[in-house]
Amino acid sequence: MCPHQPDSYKQILEILSALLTPAIAVLGAIILILQYCLSRLKWKLDLYDKRYPYYRSALEYIEYVCVYDDIDDKVISEFKNSSKYHDLLFGDEITTYLDLLYKQGIQFQIQIKRANKLTKNVERNNAITKKEEIGDWFSKQPKEARILFGKYLRIKNK
Repeated sequence: MCPHQPDSYKQILEILSALLTPAIAVLGAIILILQYCLSRLKWKLDLYDKRYPYYRSALEYIEYVCVYDDIDDKVISEFKNSSKYHDLLFGDEITTYLDLLYKQGIQFQIQIKRANKLTKNVERNNAITKKEEIGDWFSKQPKEARILFGKYLRIKNK
């Protein structure tokens, strides 16, 4: 320092020097909080990327039944294979729901086969009625799937 500086400049310099360490600590804390928030958001986005294919697979399965009013072994098998390991990413309600979709698809297929094989009108009509009931159930499932999967796919900043 220059010997000609007044004491007030020295005091200001000492005060600024003393405030430098806490200012750096506060800045470090702010950066730490921001990194934490960004890592949480990245984690949510990564989970979304892993969960979304299960939702998409369920919707495609439902859509297939509704559009074609039919289902074959290949579609059922593809759905079952695409919904493996869902229990690692979702709660029990999704596991139950995906299993129900799978079982309803099988029942739908069984009723179609029964209706095609049966010759007696009463039995055939019963099989067609059951098939239509399951088809109606499937037609309501896009909304149900959106509700169930929604809580796992929504990205909120809490």
